Amino acid sequence: MESQVAPTNPELVIIALAKAVKEAFEDAPLLDLEVCLEP
Repeated sequence: MESQVAPTNPELVIIALAKAVKEAFEDAPLLDLEVCLEP
């Protein structure tokens, strides 16, 4: 997957993912998150 916007610095990518996860926790109920995290 190519992305022209995201930085190539792995630490910045991890930070961006962490922010996305935090937003998901704030937006979705924990039960829904648990279902989404299960394979």
